[in-house]
Amino acid sequence: MAKGSAPDYVVSYVKEDRGQKRWIRVGAAWKHQSGDGVSLVIDAVPVNFSGELVLRPPYAEDQQEAA
Repeated sequence: MAKGSAPDYVVSYVKEDRGQKRWIRVGAAWKHQSGDGVSLVIDAVPVNFSGELVLRPPYAEDQQEAA
């Protein structure tokens, strides 16, 4: 992970709440230069975790936040 570089993935916690899926950003991930894995940084851990973590490419607004 290059310091200050935009993440390759945004990590979101997905939880079902009253029949609706809520996506909450909890971290980021960067591809290894060798291409053999990713480094994952979690900024928040959900209390009573009972959902899933999803890694997706960042949207344009996520890229702007990182700048």
